[in-house]
Amino acid sequence: MKDISLFLLKKVFKSRLNWIILALFASVLGVTFYLNSQTANSHSLESELETRLVKDERIINENEVKLSQISDTNSEEYQFAKENLDIQKNLLTQKKEILALLKKDAGKKPTICSGKIRKRVMKLYRRNRLLTLTLKWRLTSNERFTKPCIP
Repeated sequence: MKDISLFLLKKVFKSRLNWIILALFASVLGVTFYLNSQTANSHSLESELETRLVKDERIINENEVKLSQISDTNSEEYQFAKENLDIQKNLLTQKKEILALLKKDAGKKPTICSGKIRKRVMKLYRRNRLLTLTLKWRLTSNERFTKPCIP
């Protein structure tokens, strides 16, 4: 039985067409895995936070310019713009803190620390009413790996 299977295997790999098909299959599989890893890197929580931080910083700069153009500091428009700018700056610092926490935990094994960081990040987002269902799912997606580590 062993001799028959070895004979059939040699017969299959003797043909050049089979080698071409195998090489083509391997290259398609390699390209698929490469594109999948690139997509996963571009859609990570850290990269989304980084792009949001850049947008938020640009918006804050624009609002500071608008605020400096308002001459009457006692007007309702000025007070509203100033409060809005303070809130945006506070959110920006909190987002930077969240990004720092996520980067600190990136690439490590799931441990008790990563669970604590995830809970802290979720608490910050809940406090500012920014926790969406998708974000909550992303933050808790590795929880099944973290639970066995926690006693």
